[in-house]
Amino acid sequence: MNDRLGKMSNKNMDNDLDLGIVAVTHFEGGNGKSQPKAGKSGAVPNKKDRIRQELVKAGMTSFGLKKFNTRYLPKLLGNNEHIHGVIYGLHTEGPGFLNWVDRMIVATNHRIISLNRKPGILDKDEFTYDIVSDLDISYAGPFAAVTLSIRNRSFSVRFVNKRCAEIFASYIRKRRLQYFAFFRPGEAFEELQEETDKI
Repeated sequence: MNDRLGKMSNKNMDNDLDLGIVAVTHFEGGNGKSQPKAGKSGAVPNKKDRIRQELVKAGMTSFGLKKFNTRYLPKLLGNNEHIHGVIYGLHTEGPGFLNWVDRMIVATNHRIISLNRKPGILDKDEFTYDIVSDLDISYAGPFAAVTLSIRNRSFSVRFVNKRCAEIFASYIRKRRLQYFAFFRPGEAFEELQEETDKI
């Protein structure tokens, strides 16, 4: 079963709108100025707890919460940056089983982050939503394989939690639809909406 967004050409836009699809913003070290709001109990969760709650809501299991990539997220995300989707699993960097590495892709309200964090090593890429050209999901048994294409690059992650894959795909589609609705209204947006409705 495949879950696809059609390949589409994209234009770079010079705009300051807070759609998270135009300009890459760096949030290293948590420099955002806004603070998380208090919950129903009146207590304001600290950054680690807030990120953990968002990851669980995005489908992450207790196993995923213990990964190196997960532990690094509080250092990477800003105080006003929130997670809406996440996938994690194995990504191949070459032929042979020894070239399989852990890879996590996080979709926040500001950007998409592809992350491979190990002790002493950080491999990180970040993108805006306007340059996502294709999203493909296939299912086999209890897992999913997700391929996210960013213009001339693609990131494939296998053995992905199905629930994470579905939530992640839904948020990516939502942000792509927002982009087309604002910057490219008309036929292209309608075609993407029709393709999304079929899924």
